[in-house]
Amino acid sequence: MTQSGIVSSEENDMDWEIQARERVEYLLKTATWDNGGGCVWMEAETEHSHTPCCYSMDELRQHLIDAYNEMWYAYVPFEGGEAVYEPEGTDDDVVADELSAYEQQIQALGWEL
Repeated sequence: MTQSGIVSSEENDMDWEIQARERVEYLLKTATWDNGGGCVWMEAETEHSHTPCCYSMDELRQHLIDAYNEMWYAYVPFEGGEAVYEPEGTDDDVVADELSAYEQQIQALGWEL
């Protein structure tokens, strides 16, 4: 724990950054890559939502960016209705970094990173 009371597992990453990245990692790790159907089935965000299927690289990327941002804003501290911190790296950079580990699965769908 840092002096400010903010938990960080890595020297330069804040808890909200870690939580957001881990959500993207989890969604990719648990995804079902349906080459025959041409889509990537992602875990539903809540028990009452449908399981999304991304039919293009753009859809997949946007779904992961949305999940990243949702977690980032869920964990970042707020003061007066405003986030105390602004994102240092972009959500798109984090998602692109995580997607690079799944290049084979992406290419099997006929998509490009």
